[in-house]
Amino acid sequence: WHAKWGPVRLDLAKAMADHPRYADLDDATRFALVGRASIVLHGLGLEIWSGRLRTHDYERLIEELARP
Repeated sequence: WHAKWGPVRLDLAKAMADHPRYADLDDATRFALVGRASIVLHGLGLEIWSGRLRTHDYERLIEELARP
């Protein structure tokens, strides 16, 4: 998977450096954050697809996950 998604994650991590919230993080930390977010979103997508998540307000669900 690294050959496919590695460059995408690297590009996203580099772009995050321009955002004030992530600008103080080093490259490795931003890359790790992108990796963890990718895993969480993939799992969330599977839960929604399988019907195990009963909520119909996906925007609220994302908000709750993004702001612990």
